[in-house]
Amino acid sequence: MRGFQVRRTIEIYKVIISKHNHNSTDNNRGNVLVSKEAAAKILANKEAAAKKKIPIIQQAKKDILDFFNDETKSHYIYQFRDNQNANVSFKSVFYLMQIKVLFEEKYFYSITDKALRELVKEGKIINWIETREHQDPIDEKKTIKMKHSLFCSLSAHYFKRRVKSLLDKVEFFSTDQMNKAVGEWGEHAVEFMLLKFKFDIEGKHTNEFQGKKWTKTKNDLDFIASKDGVTYGIEVKNSFDDIPDPEFNIKVFGICPYLGIIPVCIFRFTRYDNLTKIKQVNGRVFVFVSKLFPTGLNQQVRAFWNETLLPIQTAMELPEKTRNQFIEWHESNVEKKLTESSTS
Repeated sequence: MRGFQVRRTIEIYKVIISKHNHNSTDNNRGNVLVSKEAAAKILANKEAAAKKKIPIIQQAKKDILDFFNDETKSHYIYQFRDNQNANVSFKSVFYLMQIKVLFEEKYFYSITDKALRELVKEGKIINWIETREHQDPIDEKKTIKMKHSLFCSLSAHYFKRRVKSLLDKVEFFSTDQMNKAVGEWGEHAVEFMLLKFKFDIEGKHTNEFQGKKWTKTKNDLDFIASKDGVTYGIEVKNSFDDIPDPEFNIKVFGICPYLGIIPVCIFRFTRYDNLTKIKQVNGRVFVFVSKLFPTGLNQQVRAFWNETLLPIQTAMELPEKTRNQFIEWHESNVEKKLTESSTS
């Protein structure tokens, strides 16, 4: 759309110049349209701007490099919440997912990944793979190798101690047991909200509703909940990684329409296109931004944030803003249904 607007503006100025070559005065108004020199300059500037449009990958590279080399903590990443007081600086070590999450508001994960690889190739930042071995918590005779892709600025020297401190925390929060517990904690927070607003929970981890069962795939929904005659199929995602496209499409455009219910996604974060796609079936995505952890991990979560700036917190409930957005949207759905029934 922006490209069309630029082209359209250029065409308008071309018309103005053309008119000026024949008559520099508008006969109807008696006013000078624009000087030939001024119009030509405007046209040249617009055409130059169109040619200079910076590709998104170049924007991401500059943005990331500015963050890595920021000695004064003036980069916008440091402006969120209490980030300036965290133990993160241009001398810090970062891991791949951390950087993707820090820049997720502006760039897809794939763009950030590509930008990092190009910066490494150009010798502007440092990247290496750190491999660590651990005892398998299930089978003590086995060891598990964990590989981490790490990055730092060219100014980050003597960072071995920082690497150990960072990876100790990353691995603590990355075990299968922790991921399972955090996923379930996110579901508990959503369930608490549903009960608080007096929704009827028709089912959990189910693909059945009112005698109909989804059988095309093995996917299911985290919740089916109803209130005031409106029923929702709810999917919860309390993690850093985004929901895979196939899973999103099956649940939003497959299971929910088949069961005759409205799709709702309550995610820590997701791509913008998911926010718009779900509206095709009258659904909605609610984003709560910070990954939720059990309240008993408050000290560990605070220490992890202090070393990474990641959006994480301990909480028993979804943020108030998210809860209010959900119930207000539900009320609008009820009002819409009443209007439709009264006019039919």
